[in-house]
Amino acid sequence: MEMVQPLERLQVLEKKIVQVIDLLHAERERSKELLDQKNVLSAKLEALESSLSEETKSTEELSQERALTKLMVDELIQTIDQLVEGLPHVEGASI
Repeated sequence: MEMVQPLERLQVLEKKIVQVIDLLHAERERSKELLDQKNVLSAKLEALESSLSEETKSTEELSQERALTKLMVDELIQTIDQLVEGLPHVEGASI
């Protein structure tokens, strides 16, 4: 069996330490990139949530306006019906 010199062992250890340090730098860079992406996506999500909230509010307002318009049209029809019923009926005339 070949004996590994202490200096060779230190060189192997040094190479492994350099590899670990390089790996740590790469992982830190990747972590920073992921954090940046997360921040961008969070901002986009917040903008979409705000937009959705505004659209929902707008839809609710339109729904309320629609209900109010329907109520007013129904009341107008009732008023017209009452006026028509109050008119004297003439045979042969159509309204």
